[in-house]
Amino acid sequence: LFFFILQLPQSNANMKAQVTIAANRTMSDTDDEKFQDEEEETTNPSPPDTGTKQIAHAAPTEKASTIPYTFRQPGDDVTFCVMYSIFSFTEVSNAQQTFTVHLAEEMAVFISEAEYDRFMENPKEFEPDYWPETFPYNGTDWTWANHMKTAQGYPYYMRKLNAANNHSPDLGDKCFVWRQRMGKISFNEPFELENFPFDVQALTMIFQFHTYTQDPNVNFKILPLYGGADYSYRFVEPQGEYQVLKQYKKFEVHGTPSMGESQARCTFVIRRQWTFYFWKVAFVLSIVSMTAIFALVVFDSFLDQVGHLSTILLTDVAYLYIVSKNMPTLQYLTLLDWFVMWNILFVFGIFVEIAFVEFAGGADGANQPIGQGRNLTVGDTMLIISGAAWVIINGMFIAWSFRAHYKETEKIVNTFGPLAEQ
Repeated sequence: LFFFILQLPQSNANMKAQVTIAANRTMSDTDDEKFQDEEEETTNPSPPDTGTKQIAHAAPTEKASTIPYTFRQPGDDVTFCVMYSIFSFTEVSNAQQTFTVHLAEEMAVFISEAEYDRFMENPKEFEPDYWPETFPYNGTDWTWANHMKTAQGYPYYMRKLNAANNHSPDLGDKCFVWRQRMGKISFNEPFELENFPFDVQALTMIFQFHTYTQDPNVNFKILPLYGGADYSYRFVEPQGEYQVLKQYKKFEVHGTPSMGESQARCTFVIRRQWTFYFWKVAFVLSIVSMTAIFALVVFDSFLDQVGHLSTILLTDVAYLYIVSKNMPTLQYLTLLDWFVMWNILFVFGIFVEIAFVEFAGGADGANQPIGQGRNLTVGDTMLIISGAAWVIINGMFIAWSFRAHYKETEKIVNTFGPLAEQ
């Protein structure tokens, strides 16, 4: 027991020595590994920057990932992507040959790395080097609202336009800044009204883009975003005179040698609802004109016949002015104008008939037989001729209406192609 007690201090000293040696060995191994890591970083440097930023994004429960951005380099075209989305056609005026729309303008521009750095430093005050001013080239009156901002109050927001983000066109990893605004614009549009009221109108919105640059080597390029022109998801269908043909739309880019691509044209198609003019104008006018024939049957007195025909003639002329009230001053007659004019001539023709019989045959001239051995009188012949003329005029109007409807449809198909109904 005495010798055992004497060995205890020596054992504790050996244990302390072993712990000290283990600690020194661990620190030495750590220093060696750190030196090896530094040596690998020196012998394998990171690749140079080639215009691609690696930006770390990390969700609270996910590992950080990197998303590459490609920037516009000196000498590259300044690419703009534009999209015009129609909310509603608030007015389509035949008399003024204008149409008014509520729309949204979405625009994105391809930026450089220096612009990206400015955006990251101060996004609230960021302005890109090139951002075009938009004005309606064929607009008569317009109002633009302020550009919408993000939830953080930024005037622009950054994104990539590619298929992974459900964007069209697919521009890969190019870095774009984007913003939107609303507007109400009235455009001038020369309507083609030869086949009115069966006409189809192509409504064209022309937007001119302009931006100042001191570098003559800078070229601008316009690309359609999501096709460039479309109707919004909750587009308000017009409930009045027109029907919107949504399947027919077009976006075109035009430019000049001095300004490059500087103009976008968005074309939409509407068809007039002909039922109103057919039933409330053409049909009623046809019935009114048909009553002119009663002057040959009901009235025996020449003065009564003239009074009746004068009333119908004034009614036909009134319809001519009713139709013209909603029409511009044209150098030609529309299909409905021709129908009204033929009805006026029809009533005037009956007036000429009874006047000729009255002055040629006297008061009893209408009852005189035609030829020998025939039961037809002059009045019967006038009635047959007038009835046949009425049938021919209305039959020709119906035939020309079908032809006009076909011609207007063919005009749109020739312009946009045989597109399927959506």
